[in-house]
Amino acid sequence: MAYLVENLPNVCIKSILLDNVQDSDALYKVVVDISVKALDTSNRWIDDDFMVKHLNVIAVMSSNGAFNKKVTSGQIKITERTIKEHLSTDPDKSIVLKQIPVRVKKTTIEKNNSAIFSFEFTQNHVTDDLRVFAMTSVNMSELCIQYGGDPMSESLSAYHGSITSEAIIKEGLKVSTATVFSLGNSPYLGPVHAHGGGYMVGSQHTNTPHPRLSTRQVPNLKLKDNRINSYQTINSISSKIKDRPIVSEVYTTFGSNNSLKGVFSINIEQLMLSKTKYGKSFYNLTDDQYNNILSSFYIKSMKLYRKVVRTGKKSKKINKVISRTMIAQTKDQPSENKLIAVVRMDEKSVSHGKESVINVPIETAPQYSLNDYMHISTLKEENLYNRNRIRTFSFVDKHIAINDHIEYSYEIKIEFIDATAVVVQDGINKINNSIDKLERYIYLSGLQKNYDFDLKKMKKTYMTSQGDQYLPLSSAPWIEAPATYASHLSFVNNLSSFEIESTARKYSNFLIPESFDLSSAKLFLKEYKEFANVFRKKFNLPPGHLSGRTSARSQNIFQNKNTSDILLQHSFPKVIRTKEVDLGYEILDFEEGLELATISKQTFETMISNDNDKFFEGQISLSKEEISSLSKEEYMSYKNFRRYRPSYLSPRMLKKGRNTIKVDMKIMANIDHKALSNLSKTKVPFFAKKFPLQTLSIDAINKTEEVDVDFVKAEKYFGVDSNFVTTDGIESEDNQESTYRMTPAFFNQNLLSNSLITRSNFDILEGDVSIPPDLPNQIKSIIGSRSRSAKNTFLDSDVDALKLPQTSDSVEMMFLTLQRVMYCSGFDAQPAPGESSGTNPEDNESSLRKIKKPIWKILDQTALDSLSGDVLCKTEYYEPSGMKMSIAEANKFNVYNNLFIISFPITPRTIITDMSINQMLQSQYSNVMSPDDIEYSTTNIVLQPTTISGDSGSNFAPAPGTGGNTMGTGGSSMGTTGGGYGY
Repeated sequence: MAYLVENLPNVCIKSILLDNVQDSDALYKVVVDISVKALDTSNRWIDDDFMVKHLNVIAVMSSNGAFNKKVTSGQIKITERTIKEHLSTDPDKSIVLKQIPVRVKKTTIEKNNSAIFSFEFTQNHVTDDLRVFAMTSVNMSELCIQYGGDPMSESLSAYHGSITSEAIIKEGLKVSTATVFSLGNSPYLGPVHAHGGGYMVGSQHTNTPHPRLSTRQVPNLKLKDNRINSYQTINSISSKIKDRPIVSEVYTTFGSNNSLKGVFSINIEQLMLSKTKYGKSFYNLTDDQYNNILSSFYIKSMKLYRKVVRTGKKSKKINKVISRTMIAQTKDQPSENKLIAVVRMDEKSVSHGKESVINVPIETAPQYSLNDYMHISTLKEENLYNRNRIRTFSFVDKHIAINDHIEYSYEIKIEFIDATAVVVQDGINKINNSIDKLERYIYLSGLQKNYDFDLKKMKKTYMTSQGDQYLPLSSAPWIEAPATYASHLSFVNNLSSFEIESTARKYSNFLIPESFDLSSAKLFLKEYKEFANVFRKKFNLPPGHLSGRTSARSQNIFQNKNTSDILLQHSFPKVIRTKEVDLGYEILDFEEGLELATISKQTFETMISNDNDKFFEGQISLSKEEISSLSKEEYMSYKNFRRYRPSYLSPRMLKKGRNTIKVDMKIMANIDHKALSNLSKTKVPFFAKKFPLQTLSIDAINKTEEVDVDFVKAEKYFGVDSNFVTTDGIESEDNQESTYRMTPAFFNQNLLSNSLITRSNFDILEGDVSIPPDLPNQIKSIIGSRSRSAKNTFLDSDVDALKLPQTSDSVEMMFLTLQRVMYCSGFDAQPAPGESSGTNPEDNESSLRKIKKPIWKILDQTALDSLSGDVLCKTEYYEPSGMKMSIAEANKFNVYNNLFIISFPITPRTIITDMSINQMLQSQYSNVMSPDDIEYSTTNIVLQPTTISGDSGSNFAPAPGTGGNTMGTGGSSMGTTGGGYGY
């Protein structure tokens, strides 16, 4: 090591111990160990009897902030006068000076070249700034009496060595980091001064060349806080946790291939708090600990059943289960709470009587050709919401039969590992093991051959051997014991994450070989054993297996013979009927696959853009007359036409049967309604599907025609060039010209005599039209259809297309049967136990969620821009408020894949590594250097005052009657004149 000794010996503060004062809650004890060293073996001051006789070690503990800052910055010296001045200014802040003569440990210094001087102070808990200063000083009063002189003079009263210091508390917090000065590759001990933005050797800057020092930050291992903190005990919350549902409703949709798709959620948090042995005891843990336990609810088995049921005629509730078939089975991935996504397939070529059903991971399922295999089902977990608290699963049932008379429902059977029982049993095992290892470590470290009781540290040979003895480092007692203790202390007391980490650090400081303190280590061991008994009592742990059985009322939850398992069995009350599934709209531009529809944000935006293109291009403007008929607010709502409206979609396809009829509705919005004027007097008796052939009378053309069940000829009614008709898949009867036809699926006989919506609902000039702020662009295109930018001429036509039986249904379905897109932002919340009733539970992530009450919000532009990750969405029929219109129920067909997921880009954010307490201590220990680094580090860098006699490098003035000798024997000076460097 490198050092500089000026005129008086240097000191360093080796350690500071904080401890409780017996029978006092207001005070605590501060024990400061100061090391005085004889570093220069060629010119040892300890051999100068005169020096030793008059030399003292001084320690000053101050809670006076002004005094501390001035001494630290070198503005004042530590003298009786400066102490009194600051005490008179702020008497409530203490400044206590104590000193011990060096001669009391002369023998120890001669033997070890150093000695420890211990000072004990008492301090109250109310302080924001607490620092210790240390130095050597000559007893000038005694010398002046013996040799003459004024002990109160400025030059004599300030005769002390360089000042060193440690900050215990700054700004109300214990100081956790320290600075080590280095000269080259060696730690430096001695005075420093600031210069040129850094530090240099010596008390003052001089013209004599002197080296620059480097600095590095290390953990503060000098401070050992052995005070026993009083934490608030975790209270029982059993009366505050209500027995709420654990399983959500099942939300279902049909795919265009008639497969049934469903989504449901499990409230893992509610399961833990209300249905486990120890769940309520863990509610007040830190977020990290709480989430770790929630994430440990491993699914050992999940089974999904389809049931054929019968419902009551009046109640419409299930009153009988006719059959029950397991259609999917899986479990969590090993050591991870993420379900293995599986696809159940049936091999077609397997001989009768042999097992043909296989489960394959969803990633490899596309490799199985559907020519050889038949898709039965899919079961997977979706990455929605807070997965630790709420887990969400989706399934596909490909074998559901489309039948007018069959009703279905579904059931789940899930076997969980009770993470609370596992955590408690694992916890007591870890506590017992770490106590055994700690006890052995302290015993061996306290043996005479391994511990230097004079210097209060491990002997070097033994200390060096400890690093190799414990591999991996996580098993070392100075890491494992404090980490285990601190992390499990929060199971009994209310501790914040900061308090847990601070507790682990402070006890680790007692135990690290480089800063090991035997008495502190023994005190921690005693406290740890007492805590182990409290932990056992808290969880009522007998010396055997955990026991207990719980049950739920409506959801068949119970613990089985293996007490770490919980069985959740739940039948969804929803009854699914398939008789209305055969005819429906396709909204999503989605290719059917093996799972719930998932589309990217980009795909969804493309769908919105394409849908808008069906109805208009550019800006649709209103005439002056139309504008004058609107209020200012209504006009602004309409004028905001270019605004991107992701909330609404119109049907893109009408489908009947698996592939019987498919009508592409993407081209049907571009209708020339003027061509319909010749039908104004026509009366057409349309028919429902499956009716026999009927005669269609057209007065306008005075001709009777035979009409088949599937198609109505249309070219004579709409013109060959009309975009309303299509020739897809239809051959010409005479092979010379195309026959244009439209499907009667658009028409409904019940609407002919009672039109629900007419032109007046949209004509600003003729009708009473109000424009709500959320009006979709599709309807705006009708209101603004007099504009050239609109792709329809609805208002510019001589007839009302909504009154014509030939067009009323088709117009309504194309323009008005809109689907509003909603997204699920989570679930309704109840206030957390202890949470103020005035707070909004939705703003608190820790609030308990009501799994039966999902929160659905409109997917507007703000949501589209801000959402991140996978989001569950649905569509629903929409009717604008204030427009006096209602869609005919007969046109509200089933909507395929109206339950889907939009995958939004994950918002970039700073990732904070979740480091365990054990890992944190290992990281801290990796920065620990040699014992010299610890001893010579400082948490309070002191700049020396400019007039300290003891470190100025000058000799003391000759005393009267001494024959001109300096203050020493044989002409010696007090220290090394001018100072010197040593290594």
